Amino acid sequence: MLLVNITFAVFFIIRLFSLSISVRNEKALIRKGAIQYGAKNSKLLAIVHVMFYFSAIFEANYLKHYWDKISLLGAIVMFFAYIALFWVIKELKQIWTVKLYILPTHQINTSILFRTI
Repeated sequence: MLLVNITFAVFFIIRLFSLSISVRNEKALIRKGAIQYGAKNSKLLAIVHVMFYFSAIFEANYLKHYWDKISLLGAIVMFFAYIALFWVIKELKQIWTVKLYILPTHQINTSILFRTI
């Protein structure tokens, strides 16, 4: 049980770090005149995202789940998902946010990530 909670905490802290990058970039984009699209959808997605994370840890604790092969598989999937997330953040640099902002002078990113995936 402890390993499940520690794993959750580690992934949650990494997610908070990525959100701090998003907030910093969002403020800079707004200062540069970026326009947000889908604000209502962004709010709903954020609410559902938080509910999902906390319902998962609640369920794990309530049902006293333990670390097993399925947990390991899930952690591996999350690990690679975070690698993909930080690859996207690296490629988009200052324009990456969890919300959709478009700058008046927005340039299309043509890196291999966005050309092939």
